[in-house]
Amino acid sequence: MKLRILKNSLRLRLNHSDIEQLERHQRISESVYFPNSQVFRYSLTVSGALSAFCLENEIGVAITKDACDCLVNLEEGLDFQIKGDGVDALRILIEKDMPCRKDSHAASL
Repeated sequence: MKLRILKNSLRLRLNHSDIEQLERHQRISESVYFPNSQVFRYSLTVSGALSAFCLENEIGVAITKDACDCLVNLEEGLDFQIKGDGVDALRILIEKDMPCRKDSHAASL
């Protein structure tokens, strides 16, 4: 799984094995180890609600089972926003990082 951050958006790119894990509703997690012994983690899980968090050294995104099933069956991915209190909405894109196909579409939730 790859993570891209731009302004107020997160983009998760999932490879084939990530999609297989997600299809089984397993948590996908990656870690970056820095020379000063700090670890940065990011994850994608299946949960009861669409949500995102940033806590200590981790960014986490959760999608519903329905969104997960939709993602597994779509050609490309999901695009949704999570609104917070008094802040701009966080845009989250979850895409398949696989060879391009014609007529592929991203679904909005």
